[in-house]
Amino acid sequence: MDLANLFYELSDHNRTVLIFLTYFAILIIGYRFLSEKKRLNEYLRAIRWRASFCLMIFGHIFLILEYRNIIYIKNICTWQLAVANIVLDMLLLVNLKFFPSRIQKKLDRLKSGWGVDLIEEYKELQSMKLSHMTPKEQLLWNRKYYINLYMIGSVNKSIEIMEKTEEKDSVRSRMLYSLRAETLGNVDDARKEMIKAIDVIGPGEEALRVQLYNDIARCDQFCENSDQALRYFSKAADSIDSKTDIFIIHIVYSNLIGQSCVMGCPEDEIRRLLEQYKYYINNKNLEDVIEYNNTEMLVAREKGDIQRQKELIEQGYNFLYPKLAKSNKKKAIAYNVSVLKMAHMAQMSPEKYLNVVKEEWECICKMPYHEKYYLMKELWIFKIEPPQVTDQLLQKYAEIFSYVENYIKNEAEIDLENYLKEIPDEAIYAQGHTLQEIVWLQKWKDNYDFSVVHRKMRSVIDLYRSHSLRLEAVVVAGNLIDELLSVQNLCDGYTLKYPDIMEEELKKLSAEMQNVRAHAGMAEVYLKISYGYVYIHAYEAANKYYNEFLKCGMNPNHFSIWTKYNLQFIQMVCKIWRIKAGLLSLKENAQKDTNLSEESKEWLKNYPDISSEEMVVLTAIALKQEVVNVKIVGWVEQTSSGIMLNYNHWWMVWGETEVVNDENAIMEIDLCYNQISEKGDMDKLIFYPGMHPLEVRNEQWVRTHVCNLPGYGVYMDRKYGKIAGFTEARFQPVQEIGKRLRDI
Repeated sequence: MDLANLFYELSDHNRTVLIFLTYFAILIIGYRFLSEKKRLNEYLRAIRWRASFCLMIFGHIFLILEYRNIIYIKNICTWQLAVANIVLDMLLLVNLKFFPSRIQKKLDRLKSGWGVDLIEEYKELQSMKLSHMTPKEQLLWNRKYYINLYMIGSVNKSIEIMEKTEEKDSVRSRMLYSLRAETLGNVDDARKEMIKAIDVIGPGEEALRVQLYNDIARCDQFCENSDQALRYFSKAADSIDSKTDIFIIHIVYSNLIGQSCVMGCPEDEIRRLLEQYKYYINNKNLEDVIEYNNTEMLVAREKGDIQRQKELIEQGYNFLYPKLAKSNKKKAIAYNVSVLKMAHMAQMSPEKYLNVVKEEWECICKMPYHEKYYLMKELWIFKIEPPQVTDQLLQKYAEIFSYVENYIKNEAEIDLENYLKEIPDEAIYAQGHTLQEIVWLQKWKDNYDFSVVHRKMRSVIDLYRSHSLRLEAVVVAGNLIDELLSVQNLCDGYTLKYPDIMEEELKKLSAEMQNVRAHAGMAEVYLKISYGYVYIHAYEAANKYYNEFLKCGMNPNHFSIWTKYNLQFIQMVCKIWRIKAGLLSLKENAQKDTNLSEESKEWLKNYPDISSEEMVVLTAIALKQEVVNVKIVGWVEQTSSGIMLNYNHWWMVWGETEVVNDENAIMEIDLCYNQISEKGDMDKLIFYPGMHPLEVRNEQWVRTHVCNLPGYGVYMDRKYGKIAGFTEARFQPVQEIGKRLRDI
């Protein structure tokens, strides 16, 4: 009270001076509080701050003019006008501090998640002017920008901007370093960085804990460490709170529930996790509902519950499609086409979804290049892949499917080439994926040109390597090996197709794999390398990379049928190669080996100038297999003796035929895939003249595929019987040497 009386006893001049001294003290303290120790000019470059500052200056100029009696305002004292100025200044400062600017609102709206076009997000960020941002807004922009760059594949540039933005050893810098280590193939280092990042989480960064736990679990999953993966996915879910982005919640629960299904967790536990997940779902947000439905569909697939899959497809479609059609027509069309394939796989009638395609056909055909292409591709795959579409359905929608076929064969590549020109230089993933789609289109052309495929795939590999995307590069290089193997199967005659290119690509991929740690996620790449070396008869290299595959510790149950089949063949070839190495070693040291009989030493002296019958029997003994009488029926009929290797793979002694015009040969027979025709069998013959792991005189090795059908296939008599003309004298050394080779 005394202070108030003292204030009113002062003259108007003194009151004004006191008010301004107090104001400037508050302003200095407030500036330090608001500016976070940044220079004033860093804030004044923002339009919002400049406008507010100009308004403040104008108010104070008006006050000075009134104080100097240059202008006069009736019934208002100078000190009262000063108070009004100060109140206005405070309101402006509070607005600047606590209310987001237009730029900040725009940045907050940019969410990197499902359904987000990352390239559009990149363009949006590029369109913003840094010169108009405050330091806080620029920090937010930088973080959005380097995360976006990482997600579109520009890893090096992302790291460069992050290092200018974040403090060294901060949680965000460690997170990005860990992700870079992962793209380079060093999963162990990536995981270590993630663990360190958790230890340095600071105030206001708790939301990052969820992402880190999820990323650690991903690394464990990649390394086939299932228990640890489940543990960290669970920790990620337990760390979710009200501030966690829904995009992260979708990722965590999808991973956690998927891992729980793979590990065979009880149904009650999976149902409990689904209920937890559902708690975070906003039924008004259609993207959230779609992601939740996808996770429920994942559970139904893992359980093999076809009826539940049908229910989810029907319920989800009836709820989502009408709402999507009203809010976003393009998303509605894309959703309808994706459900079409799922419904067909679940043996549901696809007509309802095809009718929607027919209704929206004009809109589909007018879509931008890449959007139109992916819809056409889905329709093409629906037509050509199992389960087979009925002729009645194809006739009913003949106009659509005719257009789709023509588009895929003749127009799609042009559209993708045009789209490629529109992709920003920093969008590495988009460039690589588009080039791979162009490669995929080549197989549907009437005249397949491998040179185009090789050139495009090589450009993708080089693109990924140059941007530190080593894992992506080795995956595409593995796909190139697959393509070369496919070309081999398609070629006429028995000469290996493009062996020089195969060898060159295998050497490049092998060299790249030296920089990648052997983990379960890389197992299939090692298997492809091994299989490629088998095709060019480099069996020592094939055995080396088969051993690298074994080090990965991958569960073979995760592989496709084709990969499992290739694995069986490689296992057999590597066993045979080790037998050959053992034979050569025995031959070299035969004279010093006191445990070998003279007959065996003589036999080894003559190796490899031995008969195919002896080699089959020796291999059978070395592999602890039974020699059985075999009859093959197909495009040629032959009865002889042989051995079974793995489940569907046979060796048999093959007499002189119109196919093999050279005494006896050894024939490798694969029993697989009942769709193979007689012509198909002939086309798939591969000869190994003098290049099989086990050479036998100048005779040939033949490998073929035979259809395992009644009246067409291989029949065997499991009664042990020596090959005709195979005397005891011939059998004794073969048996002795075969037993010596068993431990190799």
